[in-house]
Amino acid sequence: MTADQFRDGMTRHVREAFTGRNVAIRMQLDQQRFERFLAAGRYRTQFEPGIETGYDSRASRRTREEQWFGYPPDLDPTRRPVYGYLDIGGPRSVGVYDFEAPLDLRDDLSGYGTVQIILKRDVAKRSTALVGDSLGSVGFGRPTPLTAPTWESFSPRLEGGWSAGGTAGTFDERDYISSRFRAESYIETQIHGGVTIDDIQEVVLAGTPKQQPRAAMKRSGWNWSILPPLEQEGANAETRNPGS
Repeated sequence: MTADQFRDGMTRHVREAFTGRNVAIRMQLDQQRFERFLAAGRYRTQFEPGIETGYDSRASRRTREEQWFGYPPDLDPTRRPVYGYLDIGGPRSVGVYDFEAPLDLRDDLSGYGTVQIILKRDVAKRSTALVGDSLGSVGFGRPTPLTAPTWESFSPRLEGGWSAGGTAGTFDERDYISSRFRAESYIETQIHGGVTIDDIQEVVLAGTPKQQPRAAMKRSGWNWSILPPLEQEGANAETRNPGS
């Protein structure tokens, strides 16, 4: 296989994988973060004051966002991208962010929260994406438009063995809904133009919400549901429609 053929194959692969998928974000339910989001009406970027990000990657992100998207280092923090993921396979029971846990209970995205906020389909038109964490893929891939991705979004080499020619095999053998992939990685999206409550299509929770967010979701008219965590899969799921 020539280099051009391999690039064509990677482009074909990401276009098939990305097409028709919703963009989503994760959020912590504790510390009233979800309630604050509902009250403010928009999702704050990690560059805004008062946002706790754990590992501080803002300096690296400023550099990469300038290289990838042309955003200047002094850009207004509210205009920087919101980082999310591609909802491959639909909403799912969340797992634990713990490398010592059994593979089928792990969920790399749970490090960002257990509230799944599924965004409307048209958000994809102003999003970019790549397979894997963008900072972890520097040198191996870069984000390209979600609705017209190129081979670079494939991330030919990923951490955790998800590299072309490695344990994940060729581009035709990647399985983005497998337990192993979800335990170790995700398809990252960068949402340009912000995220507001008007962009929300559905909210999926891992437990019963308090009265305040429940009332806010009802007023907003969203569908929302409860999916028990992976370790509680025997529990009954609960679904709530806008009038509930």
